[in-house]
Amino acid sequence: MMREMAGSRTETIPLPADLRTFLAEVWAAIQAGDDEATRVESDDLLQAECGYGGLVDAAAGRYTFTYLPDTPEGGRWTFELLAEDVRRAAEGQLVDVTVEKHPDAVPGGGPTAAPAGGLADLLASLLGPGGGRGGRAALDLDGDEDDEDADGEPEDSEGAGALLALLEEHHHIELGPEVDRDALVLGIRAILATEDRPRAKAQSLADWLIEQPGVEELYIGDEDLSRILAAW
Repeated sequence: MMREMAGSRTETIPLPADLRTFLAEVWAAIQAGDDEATRVESDDLLQAECGYGGLVDAAAGRYTFTYLPDTPEGGRWTFELLAEDVRRAAEGQLVDVTVEKHPDAVPGGGPTAAPAGGLADLLASLLGPGGGRGGRAALDLDGDEDDEDADGEPEDSEGAGALLALLEEHHHIELGPEVDRDALVLGIRAILATEDRPRAKAQSLADWLIEQPGVEELYIGDEDLSRILAAW
């Protein structure tokens, strides 16, 4: 259960280029009659690197979108559009959009600000020098083959151990002294190996982590976790 941080605000902004491209893809899916764009109601079935959205009211043709800005402060911007507005955005007629800007989310009942070591630092560690979209990966988090360590044991080619270490290092997860790290790595590895989209994978991972013995707190929301998973 996530709780939004205080400080959300509504603002009208010029439509970012990557968001316009995403909306053009959504409009193409609407024109093609794709079920995910025209029939199935959901807030995250339509996905892109810059965000996600979905049809939330099929009868009214109303869509909701979440944009993940590529900025140091992170957060997320949410807004709604009718199908006609999606068309206008795709064709360049809609130049501004009114969004609600949310800071990062934290676990329900937790503090109103995450501990030190923000998402920007975590992404920088994942992506290496010059990180950000398209940055060079600093860690081999999704290798196709298992290497062997000095003792002949397979290394963690899926990056489960690296991901857990980064979450802990940047204070996005709090582990108790009784935690079974090997079990956590195995569980994380299984989730990372699924074919789910980053958003769904992030939800599964967060839900699973907070239920594990020894995991005391998780200080990262699904949206930010999905950004990290999408980065590799």
